[in-house]
Amino acid sequence: NNCDCLVDMNKYFNNIIYISYLTVEPTKDSLNNYIQEITTKIIDANAQVWLLGRMVQFIDTHNISNKISVYHSISDLIQEL
Repeated sequence: NNCDCLVDMNKYFNNIIYISYLTVEPTKDSLNNYIQEITTKIIDANAQVWLLGRMVQFIDTHNISNKISVYHSISDLIQEL
C-alpha cells in the first residue's frame, strides 16, 4: 500500500506537509484512488498534501479535500513556502 509507511508520521509530528511529485505513478487510471487513499489515511487536522508533477493535470481539483493543494510547477510550490 502506498500510504501505509506514512500513517504513523502524524502521531509524532505536527503540521506536516507531505509533498508528492507525480510523474509516472500513480497512473492516470489510478490517480483518483491514490487521492482517496491519502485523503482517508494521511490527512488529518494537522496534515496537508501538496501534489505536483505531470500527472496533476488529470486531477479534478473540485472534488478533492481542501487539505490537498495542486501545483503545476515547482516555482508555484516554492511561492507557498
